[in-house]
Amino acid sequence: MNTYKFIFVLCLMACFACNHSKDKSENRSLAVAKVFDDYLLKSDLKGISGNSVSKKDSAIIAQQFIKRWIEERLFYKYAIDNLEDEDLNIEKQLEDYKKALIIYKYESELIKQKMDTLISVKEMTDYYLANEGSFRLRDNIVKARYVKVHKDKAGLNQLNNLFKSKNAADSIALESFCAANAFSYFLDTDKWILFDDLQKEIPLEKYNAEALLRNSKFVTFSDSAYVYFLDIKAALTKNSLSPIAFELKNIRKILINKKKLDLIEKVKQEVVENASKKKEFEIYEP
Repeated sequence: MNTYKFIFVLCLMACFACNHSKDKSENRSLAVAKVFDDYLLKSDLKGISGNSVSKKDSAIIAQQFIKRWIEERLFYKYAIDNLEDEDLNIEKQLEDYKKALIIYKYESELIKQKMDTLISVKEMTDYYLANEGSFRLRDNIVKARYVKVHKDKAGLNQLNNLFKSKNAADSIALESFCAANAFSYFLDTDKWILFDDLQKEIPLEKYNAEALLRNSKFVTFSDSAYVYFLDIKAALTKNSLSPIAFELKNIRKILINKKKLDLIEKVKQEVVENASKKKEFEIYEP
């Protein structure tokens, strides 16, 4: 049985296990519906619609509740009739699920209380160098600057000059101009970004993407609404070795997960060792 089916049956079983049984004649006189030997009592409908609902709406809500109640009981019976006996014997499955849930909650608490989540740059670098073959690009990436600005904005010539300038003071002026006037922009050429993400901001349909990636260059163009400035400083194509700077976030996740597994394994071993010293378990020949 798949997970969703199992959980659904568990919920149904738990629901019906909680049903109270009363004298049938008493139930019949107080009931609003009956499925096989199971009664839905008038008292079960109390509070389902709230106090602020009109009498008419309350009656509709009650009818919908009754309909769902009948459907659930009938479907439960249908499930009982159509599941294998081994699937209906869920006590062990319930116990296994309970154990797994308790262990998971305890492991989460252990990680929260005892695990150091600090990962040093050296740890990440060492992991990268030891596993270089695993870090291959799935997509093209670039180091690039771009500015997207409305065509009617004043100062486009100034922007063009600032964007092309290599002067440090002009870089500061460019940042200020973009913050005040650009529709969108990105000026951090130390950071690798996905080429696909760049294309979401800069429409490069008229350009040969492969040529742009091979020959990093400055381009400027416009459409009916915007003027675009683009400067590709460096590019790496998919299947190339991925640079460590692009992988740091992913490596950190890998190392954090490894720390989690190591911590849990260490605690498990300590528990077994302590239990062994106290003779709290025995192993017999199979």
